[in-house]
Amino acid sequence: MSVKHMLNQKEAAEYLGVDWETLRKWTSKGLNIPCYRYPDPKRSRPRFRKDDLDKYLERHRVNPRERMKERHLTLSGGKKNGTQG
Repeated sequence: MSVKHMLNQKEAAEYLGVDWETLRKWTSKGLNIPCYRYPDPKRSRPRFRKDDLDKYLERHRVNPRERMKERHLTLSGGKKNGTQG
């Protein structure tokens, strides 16, 4: 795939719905966000493929109902139906 068909960091961040600084931190910390680096006269800048970002989002999707259950258990101290655990 040509660099022209890839997203730069700002475009990828917008696509993911996060600030570009957040995406920069995620990629620098190695949080499994697939990116490609191509030589640049000034420095190597990450590029992203939409397919890879879609797959990343799919792998990290959270079911809202499950998230609410987890949050409820956390807030209630882990009690479920009057019992611990």
